[in-house]
Order: sequence, then structure tokens, then C-alpha cells
Amino acid sequence: MIITIKVECLPHPYLEHKFRRDIELEENMTLDKLHLLIQQVIYFNGDHTYSFFIANTPYSREKIKYCDQILSNNKRCRSIDKTKIKDIFPLAPKKTFFYQFDDGDGWFFTIKKSRNKAKELEKGVEYPRVVKYIGGAF
Repeated sequence: MIITIKVECLPHPYLEHKFRRDIELEENMTLDKLHLLIQQVIYFNGDHTYSFFIANTPYSREKIKYCDQILSNNKRCRSIDKTKIKDIFPLAPKKTFFYQFDDGDGWFFTIKKSRNKAKELEKGVEYPRVVKYIGGAF
């Protein structure tokens, strides 16, 4: 099934304008593939650490964290290569799904599932695909 997610950058000193991408993708996509996709649509080059997590805010101490294979051996970090997007949603009340890139510069993005219903694959359409652009390149 195809779902739409909204990837939006939280305010950052290097960000001059709002930045969001709405992306249609297969709900079976793993978080490691989602990382590569996000890097592509936000024009980053993937040369820094990253993680996904579920929390109330980006700075919450209490969070469910998803990391790459090396870090996922830590009992407090779940594997990104085994976790699929459909395993994340729906979220518990007041929780948000975050993507963090580059611990030094501290880029945070929210990832929200659209309210649109999941749909079947359309013939002739290549997924994933960006269906809405807000803001330009970083």
C-alpha cells in the first residue's frame, strides 16, 4: 500500500525558510531506506550520524530510538533496517516521529503520516515520489 508522509524541518539557524516535502511511498519501506530518501529530497550528502525516534519533543529524555546496525546492538536503540514505516504509525497521543541528522549542527525533522487513506500502487507510477515541495534547497 502507498501512504503519504510529510517531512518538515524544524527551525534551525541555517534554515532561511520553511522546508517540507510530501512524499508518497510504500508503507513497507524500512527506516534505513527512508533515511536515504530523506537525504535525497533535502539535498544532504549523508556524511553524518542520524537516527529516528519517537518522543513528545526533539529534546525529550524519554524516547523510542531507532539506529543503524552498529548502534542498534545497544538495548536502548531499535534497528532501522528491520523497522518498517508501517510499524511506526499510528503514534501514541502527543508523540511525534522525528528524524535527526548531524548531531553537531542538530538538524531535526518531523515525519507525519498524512490523513489520506493508504492507496494501491498506481500502474506506471514510480515510488517513492515527492508530491509537494515547500521551500527550496538548503
